[in-house]
Amino acid sequence: MNNILSDLIRILEEEAALHQNLLSTVLKEREIVRSFAVDELYENNKLKETLILKVRLMEQGRQSLIARLYQTKEGPRTLSDVLDLAPEPYKSRFLELKA
Repeated sequence: MNNILSDLIRILEEEAALHQNLLSTVLKEREIVRSFAVDELYENNKLKETLILKVRLMEQGRQSLIARLYQTKEGPRTLSDVLDLAPEPYKSRFLELKA
């Protein structure tokens, strides 16, 4: 179980970083649109699409790990469900990531 929890923490950390990058890209997009820079907008959109794809892949990995943790595929589990199951120090790290 500890290996699954460690892998889940790693995925959540990577997913959080991807969301930060996506936020930066969206903020940059707003500036590009204001400046009417069509070529830059095209490049920014490609980057945004790549980030969204990576987030989807990470989400699939997260769901797979949670299914392994609960040994079921009966629907998505939430981070709160994992918190109920996780011992320390995993529980503290999950709380940090949830915030």
